[in-house]
Amino acid sequence: MQVEGAKEATAFTKEYEEHVDSVLKKVQAIKAEREQARYDEITSTAQEKVDEAQEELAQAEQDLADGKEEAEEELASAREKLDAARKELERGRNQLAASKLELEQSRNLLISKQKELNQSKAQVEQGAQELSEKQIVLTTLRNQLAQLKEQEEKLKAEKDKYGFNEKTTLKSAKVKGKKVTLKWNKVKGASGYEIYCKTGKGKWKLVKTLNKGSKASCKLKGKAGKKYTYKVRVFQKVENKVIYGQYSNTKSAKIKK
Repeated sequence: MQVEGAKEATAFTKEYEEHVDSVLKKVQAIKAEREQARYDEITSTAQEKVDEAQEELAQAEQDLADGKEEAEEELASAREKLDAARKELERGRNQLAASKLELEQSRNLLISKQKELNQSKAQVEQGAQELSEKQIVLTTLRNQLAQLKEQEEKLKAEKDKYGFNEKTTLKSAKVKGKKVTLKWNKVKGASGYEIYCKTGKGKWKLVKTLNKGSKASCKLKGKAGKKYTYKVRVFQKVENKVIYGQYSNTKSAKIKK
């Protein structure tokens, strides 16, 4: 069911709500007018029957003087009609009360539906806001993904251009006094090596850089009682650009106290 004129109005607007309220008031007015007309009709009919019964009762009482038996029959009939008229009048009153109750229930239902409509409107607005926020996040993630792919393509292009991704093997880390001697395998085409070290469970630090590809060992100082872990990374210089290979395996050494 659709309220006349509501189709042209935009839902959830003030114009829409005013139009619905206006139609509701008209419906209530028409309902009240029809109830009053029905009440007047029922009352008029009942009153006519009451008047008729009273007239018959009066006639019966007059006839009672002429013939008691006949008058008593007519009197009983008149009383039955009077009772019937009174019952019909009572039924009319009950119907009117029921109509008023039905109108009140309809009004309450309309109010309830209006509340549900307002709640649905709020939920739709909240959902739209959440969707907008998610779309912003999605757009940001897509942009970040595009940037990462672009960086990946650049790195891949550099790798294909220079073709250097070598890895050396750290063979030993031997302690002599307070010095540690590291030895690793030479890498063909290397320009040099970086030596990384960490103490205990600390962070890795670059402790030495050797700019000679033919070098395959070095000595590092340490402190008594400390445990050191080492790894080596090879690099190559091409066109003033440094290309790094992979980190080697690790070796540990502890200097005695």
